[in-house]
Amino acid sequence: MAIPTGYTRRDGAEDTALVCDALAALPLSAFWDAGEALPGALGRGGVRVLRLGGVVAVVRRYRRGGAFRRFLPDRFLSPDRAFRELELSVALRADGLPIPEPLAALARRTRCGFELAIATRLVANARPLPAFVAEQPGLRRATLRATGALVARAFAAGLQHPDLHPGNVLARRSGNGEPELVLIDLDRARRLPRLTPAQRDAMLVRMARWLWRHARELPIAPRTRDFAEFLRGMGLGGRGRRAEHRRLARLVQRALRWRKHDR
Repeated sequence: MAIPTGYTRRDGAEDTALVCDALAALPLSAFWDAGEALPGALGRGGVRVLRLGGVVAVVRRYRRGGAFRRFLPDRFLSPDRAFRELELSVALRADGLPIPEPLAALARRTRCGFELAIATRLVANARPLPAFVAEQPGLRRATLRATGALVARAFAAGLQHPDLHPGNVLARRSGNGEPELVLIDLDRARRLPRLTPAQRDAMLVRMARWLWRHARELPIAPRTRDFAEFLRGMGLGGRGRRAEHRRLARLVQRALRWRKHDR
């Protein structure tokens, strides 16, 4: 793969990494320090906060899902997975999508493959979307519309995100008091020339399924009108919004029945 502009490849006896030029002089071992837990972080991987050369960074370790998670939960055959995420993040940021600034993609050789991690600049004062909506009830409608607009922009950019859900959207108040959103965790995501309707539907259904699956853990209960505001943010008008709501509801119900039958 081509090294993105502004980054340097570092290769050692046990480590290899792509590091932003501003942090390229740091020893790679600094990125693997224990750091501190990031409050409110979701997902399988261990997420830690580190101070690296005056920059506050979030470092996420890669973890496998699926059948392999029982046998090799944090081992990979090559550094490619982390390097691809950094390259995609750089490209999407260049096109104006709100993605955390990638600082480094890291791989450390072990006896059974590589441990992988990615470091991004901390998005200060940001919270996962459900927590932000619970803490800022007056911004609920505006935040959900902004979420719809963010997803629409991601779709327009051709982003196929395999783990798109509300927990992978961060929100904070901007300087003018409006919600500001950031899309995170692009692991295994890819960019296509154009998304098909089926690919877009699959991501929207996944978002809805995530809300259903985590309903008891969420700090605030989803409401029907929330989805209407989300669709409004995606650019759908009144009749189109109601029709899309009904169509997606049928897809979600079908997916939930399938999952129940599959178990």
